[in-house]
Amino acid sequence: AKVQGATLHYWCFNAAVAMHDLINKGVRSVVLTSGTLAPLDTFAIELGIDFTVRLENPHVVDRSQCAVSVCTHGTNTNVGLNSTY
Repeated sequence: AKVQGATLHYWCFNAAVAMHDLINKGVRSVVLTSGTLAPLDTFAIELGIDFTVRLENPHVVDRSQCAVSVCTHGTNTNVGLNSTY
């Protein structure tokens, strides 16, 4: 039997490391868009950079425009869907 060696992976979950790498490479503009980045002050601290231009808007979707539902079965089968973890 063939014995394989172990593999060790290093993961960095600090977005500031990647942002500083971009700055060091001379990137002058970054556009970040999302509906979940607010508050931007906290997000900027997490990235470790200062944004010179910011645009933060209030919610644009009215509650009457939202619908929430749960799919319990697949569309073409009777197989149940489980989204617990």
